[in-house]
Amino acid sequence: RNTLCLVASSDGRDDSVSMNQQADLFASLLSANESVKHALRPGRHAWLQLISGKLRVNDDLIEAGDGWSTSEAGDLVVSAVEDAHFLLFDLA
Repeated sequence: RNTLCLVASSDGRDDSVSMNQQADLFASLLSANESVKHALRPGRHAWLQLISGKLRVNDDLIEAGDGWSTSEAGDLVVSAVEDAHFLLFDLA
């Protein structure tokens, strides 16, 4: 809870499941008013899928069922407006 948990990666690091893709998959359960950051490197793309709750991703407000994406390098700041469950894909 209140962190990004690496679930799957191309190299199986940090006890994640190894997959044959240049991607990292994170899962998180965020409590209301909590935030996490993810640094998106140049040349990478992010897709966030909100399963439940309400989030602010950088300056955008999203609700359960919404997806959000960017290809801009830099910090993604994910803040829970209410308790939220989401997946974050960091893609090549």
